[in-house]
Amino acid sequence: MPLPLVNQFLIPFEFWETRKPNDTEINTRRSNGCHPMLLDEPVKVNCIDIINTPEKSAFYISSNLHSEDI
Repeated sequence: MPLPLVNQFLIPFEFWETRKPNDTEINTRRSNGCHPMLLDEPVKVNCIDIINTPEKSAFYISSNLHSEDI
């Protein structure tokens, strides 16, 4: 698996599972592997790509967020 590029970081699968999305936020785009990021505060996020690892699924996030924003 390649290392994350600049402006990308890894979010554990559990983080996605524990989010409580609004009905308007649940509109995921699974066909192209992109999902809206669900955070408590509105933030700008481009796309999340699902990465299947032997352990579990995780999400790479392409955005200008920093880890302290989570």
